[in-house]
Amino acid sequence: MVLVAALPASAAPKPSRACDFLDKSVCLQPWPNDYFRKDGRIAIKQKAMPADKDGKHIDPAAWNRSDGFSPGQTILTHVRGLDNEQAFGRTNPVQLSDIGRYTARKAPIVVINAKTGERHPIWAELDPHPKPKRDVNLQIRPAADWDEGTRYIVALRRLRNASGDLLPAGAAFRLYRDRKETDNKLIESRRAHMNSIFRKLGSETVAAADSLMESAGGDSSLQARITEVLSGESGTEIWSLLLLSQQLDEVILQCRNSAEPANLAKYTFALARAFSRFYHDHRILTEPDEVRRAVLIAVTKVIRTQLTTALAILGINVPEQM
Repeated sequence: MVLVAALPASAAPKPSRACDFLDKSVCLQPWPNDYFRKDGRIAIKQKAMPADKDGKHIDPAAWNRSDGFSPGQTILTHVRGLDNEQAFGRTNPVQLSDIGRYTARKAPIVVINAKTGERHPIWAELDPHPKPKRDVNLQIRPAADWDEGTRYIVALRRLRNASGDLLPAGAAFRLYRDRKETDNKLIESRRAHMNSIFRKLGSETVAAADSLMESAGGDSSLQARITEVLSGESGTEIWSLLLLSQQLDEVILQCRNSAEPANLAKYTFALARAFSRFYHDHRILTEPDEVRRAVLIAVTKVIRTQLTTALAILGINVPEQM
């Protein structure tokens, strides 16, 4: 477990009980959204609804009678910078003319079935009607209806602006992705839910990393990139951690010969502490460089195997997730 300092509420984006602060362009976005559900039903607050010229908000009662969203619902959100055709072209998401690309490893927009972990076929476009950029939404449409009674996770990654530069994640999202704790109760009340989403996304990220590493044997340019990642100061840290992990067999042998099992406990603690520092210093699942991310995931899997083996010998069961 990694401990992080809490940000004061004044330093964090301001959340709202009525609106989802992940997309502050319009109160009811992103849509559809678990933020607007409670106890198995839609639960939109009247303050979140559009208002007329006199400031009177639409009554949400008709929507709140539903237990979910339409199986043909288009996903709507506004991404600042991805609000023009040049940026959309640079990002190059799956479109109506090439829906088969929804499974592509580098697809920048994916929708994942939260139960099965499989991608759902989708295509994306920009809303063609608004003129002000602040009103141009990203529209993600299902190529086949969403399964009823099923949750989906929308992942946006490596989005680009009109110049081709990568767009940074929003400040609110970074609080959860980068494990930046705050002292704001409303923000923190959502952290467990966001962490569950990251775990689901992590399984797909790990699978992609495994595929990339497996293909490295016949790709000299990929081998060169992996070598680059394993060089320099960062590479030294990775090699030190791996070398420490490979001492397990030797420590087990020493414990057997000396009848001192405490040495295995000390070694396991040292390896866990070293990995905790590694985990704190590196963004693993959210690392933007896919080769570096694949290397970090590969290292993490090695350490997990060694720690699990050591703890099993000590009679300690390891939970699948924490």
